[in-house]
Amino acid sequence: RSDARRQYILALYWAILSMTDGPAFDAQNQTEFCLAIVMCYLNMLVIASIVGSISSIVVSFNVDDGDFHARMRTLQGFLRDAQVPAVLQRKVRNYFAHTHEQARRIDDS
Repeated sequence: RSDARRQYILALYWAILSMTDGPAFDAQNQTEFCLAIVMCYLNMLVIASIVGSISSIVVSFNVDDGDFHARMRTLQGFLRDAQVPAVLQRKVRNYFAHTHEQARRIDDS
């Protein structure tokens, strides 16, 4: 029974080490192998958390930019339909772009 447990622990150690591409520990006994497994697992959790957080930030930027561009298209359509002079249209678009950029800088800080 002890030999089967050792083989199971070694197989689990090898599988987790293969998934994490982490450094091989020079484990000598079952306790050290179990500790190495726990450390690799914790490493995977930390990396997954970091990648998830970064992905969330990138998605929020894309949503904000998409929302801004949709509002700019709506604004452009309104200005064109209202027959606002081209010079004033450009100034209004520049103002909204500037306001959006300032809001992003405030959000980033």
